[in-house]
Formats: sequence, structure tokens, C-alpha cells
Amino acid sequence: MPPPERTPAVRSWISIALALFVGVFLFAMLFLLTGGAAAAIAGAGIVVFVVAGFHYFVWGWWLSALIKRDVAEEEAEDSDPDSR
Repeated sequence: MPPPERTPAVRSWISIALALFVGVFLFAMLFLLTGGAAAAIAGAGIVVFVVAGFHYFVWGWWLSALIKRDVAEEEAEDSDPDSR
């Protein structure tokens, strides 16, 4: 069975650029239609994502690394015959 063909990287960049263009256009239209209130809403959204990112790094990444280290130390102590 031949390996599946890979899509060229250009196609993925085009879709990202198109999505970015549409997003900027929609934001600009909302900004004009709401008299600037869309900027405050976008700012609040950015704050939410920053707080979520902070929690991801602190409680997701950093804490999981500490737990893995503790579990590895406990397993090392349990497997050591001299520690009993």
C-alpha cells in the first residue's frame, strides 16, 4: 500500500491566511457597526484567553511535571530492595 500523498504546505498557509483575512474583515465590520464596542468585547476575550493560558501553564504543564517527578521518585523507592 503506497503512503498517502502529503498536501503541500502552501495549501495549509492559504487556508490560514484566508481565515485570518475573514476574521479581520468581520471584526472591522463589527467595530464599525457597534461604534467601537467590539473592541471592548475583543479585549475581554483576550483577557479570558490570557487567564486560561496562565492556568494551563501553572496547573496543567508545571504541576503535571511535578506530579510525574514525585511518582517516579516513589516508584524508585518502591523498587529499591534496600529501602525496606
